[in-house]
Amino acid sequence: DWSTLNPKKWNWPLIVYPFRAILHPVTTFQEIKYEKKGSVGLATLIILLLFASRIFNYLETSFVFNYNRPERLHLWIEFMSSAMPTLLWCIVNWSLCTLIDGEGRFSEIWIGTAYSFFPVMLSSVLCAVLSNVLTADERVFLTVIETGALLLTVLMLFISSMIIHQYS
Repeated sequence: DWSTLNPKKWNWPLIVYPFRAILHPVTTFQEIKYEKKGSVGLATLIILLLFASRIFNYLETSFVFNYNRPERLHLWIEFMSSAMPTLLWCIVNWSLCTLIDGEGRFSEIWIGTAYSFFPVMLSSVLCAVLSNVLTADERVFLTVIETGALLLTVLMLFISSMIIHQYS
């Protein structure tokens, strides 16, 4: 049915929910845990977009900042280094937390993890685009964006695990 491609029929509150997780991670992860907000489908899409953003970054970063050779791009290696660690994190997180009285379900862990990786995905695309307008001396801006997104992702993963498993 092609009518689902019409943006007027999309569930916009669900689509913008990962952006809300960046601004209000504690509230968002509590809503994922207790009010069953969030979507496994959207979380899976975010992980696939994380993979796509890595490919975009690999190919579209300006030659001034990019030391990769496009002919050496291996999609399988990029997939294994982006999507597979996320899946392994969720499996290990669920496995360990069932042993130490965690209360999170796998779907909640998956959603929380995907939403936590949202800043890294956004910064990857942003840095690739900015690299085409910045000079080599302005590399610090890209480094600040990438580092900030990585720190925010780690913080969001911590908050997500703490809230979803009800740890104090």
